[in-house]
Amino acid sequence: MEQIKSFFVGSSPYEGPHILLMILWAIMTTLLLLFTFLFAKTERSKITVIKVTAGISLLSTILSRFIYNDWTPSLIDFLPNSFCSTMGFVMPLFVLFCKKDSKNLYFALFSGFIGGVLTLFSGDNVGQERVQNTFISFLYHGLMITLAILCFAVKYSKPSLDKVPRVFIGLSVMVVYGVFSNQVLGYSNNMYLNAPLLEGTPFTWWVTGILMIIIAIVTSLIYEAITLKWHDQSLYKCFRFCADYFKSLNVKNKKAEIEQKNKISK
Repeated sequence: MEQIKSFFVGSSPYEGPHILLMILWAIMTTLLLLFTFLFAKTERSKITVIKVTAGISLLSTILSRFIYNDWTPSLIDFLPNSFCSTMGFVMPLFVLFCKKDSKNLYFALFSGFIGGVLTLFSGDNVGQERVQNTFISFLYHGLMITLAILCFAVKYSKPSLDKVPRVFIGLSVMVVYGVFSNQVLGYSNNMYLNAPLLEGTPFTWWVTGILMIIIAIVTSLIYEAITLKWHDQSLYKCFRFCADYFKSLNVKNKKAEIEQKNKISK
């Protein structure tokens, strides 16, 4: 046990413990996807796999609140105190209760995926004072990424441009919660409103939030380009709308000119 503790405690990102945990996450995700595509042949069975994964993800997030606080969390301790821990609750709950391919579901999956990736690949939570803290952190962050990949892979949720505003609204609500928890509940940096996500970087909440919106837009456009014909894509529809609008303005202007000429001739 001491050897395990000495291996994990005090380690840094991209050292042995971090790489090991990333490998374990990659194996877990690959096995789940293989199981889903090989054995979950019907729509109902795929949804069952998704719901079970969401349930495990939610339980791991709840368990993390107990482990972080020595199994005796107060109500304040139990409440999420970061972007990732908030999405650790929100994402699986939305998967469990939202309809397939809903806009709210897309917000939860997209935001949870980004939060999980930032933590898992940055190694932000490696080297903690207790081994169990590191393990539970990587479990629930890893499951957030896995759940999002699973839902997108089986097309339980699909990127589209009309869902991007829901991402903006969802992130705005999280900012409100962050301000409330920092000023009323006494947290110091919930939602990373007072300091960057990664120390020494420009990635404050505001920069990261804007980047997330841009990523959501670009992802949606790429997905549409791959899966839809040109005339069904949002860019084409936007182009047609603008073209029709300016055409109607031109028609109105010409009509006004003809009427003006008629008045002058009379």
